[in-house]
Amino acid sequence: MLGEAINSGIGLGKFLGEADYVKAGGAVSHYFFADKSYFEDVNLVEQLVSEKLQSVANDIKQDGSWAWVKAYRDGESLDRFVRL
Repeated sequence: MLGEAINSGIGLGKFLGEADYVKAGGAVSHYFFADKSYFEDVNLVEQLVSEKLQSVANDIKQDGSWAWVKAYRDGESLDRFVRL
């Protein structure tokens, strides 16, 4: 049974992606009968999501169409951008 884990198919898990998580050394639990998988290392997910979100923000800044971009997390939901 899992303690704290991140569902790979929704929210932060979906934003991050299983390939990037595994590449960084994360362990994945697969549930055959439920067709679900979970990222076991919550701290690693948090770190990788922050890095990926900042990378996306930097790409948007380089585009030049936005004057200001700030990356932030909104709870456990998908990360998003706010345009001011």
